[in-house]
Amino acid sequence: MVQELFLKKKLMKTDSASNIGAQLNESTAFLLEKGITSAKVDAELIFMHFLQMKRAELYLSHNMIIEEKIAVQIKNALQKRGTHYPLQYILNEVHFLNTKLYVDESVLIPRPETEFLCDMIIKEYKGQKKEISCLDIGTGSGAIAIAIKKELPQIKMDACDISDKALLTAKKNANANNVKINFFTSDLFEKVSHKYDLIISNPPYVTETEYQTLEDELKHEPKNALVSNHEGLQHIYTIIENALLYMNANAKIFIENGYQQSEKIVEFVKKHNYKSFEIIKDLCGIERFIKMEA
Repeated sequence: MVQELFLKKKLMKTDSASNIGAQLNESTAFLLEKGITSAKVDAELIFMHFLQMKRAELYLSHNMIIEEKIAVQIKNALQKRGTHYPLQYILNEVHFLNTKLYVDESVLIPRPETEFLCDMIIKEYKGQKKEISCLDIGTGSGAIAIAIKKELPQIKMDACDISDKALLTAKKNANANNVKINFFTSDLFEKVSHKYDLIISNPPYVTETEYQTLEDELKHEPKNALVSNHEGLQHIYTIIENALLYMNANAKIFIENGYQQSEKIVEFVKKHNYKSFEIIKDLCGIERFIKMEA
């Protein structure tokens, strides 16, 4: 009964030429024509978002048409997606591990590789009951800090970013996910004043040359969160070079890096006094992370 009342507010019966099923097909064809390879899924997600439906509900309502106001919102979203504007920014949301996050152009869109990083850290610290102090460098949307804090309540989480706009988004996400995190503005370690048991960072690691060849969607994301100088390694090198000053005894640091960067990173790590280090592959077999111990 509740579902029937909900549908009546947004939908009504109509002929097959203009019902949801037909509109979905037309929307998919439109996005395909614009070169969107995920056209069918994207069209479904746009319809689901503005109609506030799950996928099953959407397909059970194929013979209905959409209220005009919502139809306009869907049309505008489809046109925007047709320009290769990121779907996540259009919907202002992304699901990341155990969290739902608000995202806009102030922050990078969290990626599956970073989910793997969080999951790896959660598994490593899951059994520990003592308080763990943690710093997330370059927090962006807050994805790493929030996902880990939700699973490891014993962590005292600090998170920093150079962008005040990004920090506003991160704070919004922390509040929405009911986690307490201390956010502050800092260019890497610039304003850091404590030592930690755990440091995590997904820093910029794309080269300027690589940036010029990125897909159109990525060009809408903040460039300073993607690109790093010195073959994409400047931020990573700066973190490695300075992190020991901010690490307690036996503390660990995890850094995400780019494709084919691990060899140079290892050579750089060997010049510093870390107790140990380990290169970790992602689910695609790419050497994606380095873990070091103080």
